[in-house]
Amino acid sequence: MKRRPPRPRAAAPAIVALVLVALAVAGCAVGPGHPLYTPRAVAKSFGYAEERVARDRFRITYAAPVRRTFPHAGPRRQDDAAEQLALAYDMALWRASEVALANGYPGFVAGPRDNQVQVDVAYDYYRDPFYDDPFYHYGHRRHRLHRHYPYDPYYYGGRYSRYALMAATTTVTVELRKVRVPEAIDAATTIRRMRRKYPEALGTPPDG
Repeated sequence: MKRRPPRPRAAAPAIVALVLVALAVAGCAVGPGHPLYTPRAVAKSFGYAEERVARDRFRITYAAPVRRTFPHAGPRRQDDAAEQLALAYDMALWRASEVALANGYPGFVAGPRDNQVQVDVAYDYYRDPFYDDPFYHYGHRRHRLHRHYPYDPYYYGGRYSRYALMAATTTVTVELRKVRVPEAIDAATTIRRMRRKYPEALGTPPDG
């Protein structure tokens, strides 16, 4: 029987360590540690921000928390994108309502929105549960590949699974209004509606 070449012992732990660090970073990006309705300056990876572009006009931006999605483009990923953009738009309207009331306006008119979606494909690394089984090792393709691919994850007992991370951002320019017009959005009503729709967005129970 042909002897299997010895496994290098230093390279594999280094590879695993790098993968674990990458997954830890990705995990931190996916799980928001702050409430949904949080300034982006505080949450960093998601949240709302505004920029005053005129006396009664603001540009409101909301970046939705990064979430996992499907690695291949298709209807399911499109559904995820639509859901994230809808969330981002709701949060932007919520912030616009607060900005309007803070400046003495009962409402505002929302202009066209600018939607941006970015998807990055990533990989999970996990341990092969059968790696230490000698019957599983015998004749497995990892032995045949070792000569040409010494760092093949299949050889070292690891496997990869693909997933994707999605980041969705909506930006809308709003014009604050004192005089009610048909297209105006009532600020107080919008805040109450958003608090009912997203009861955990502030990290506290909603008002009755």
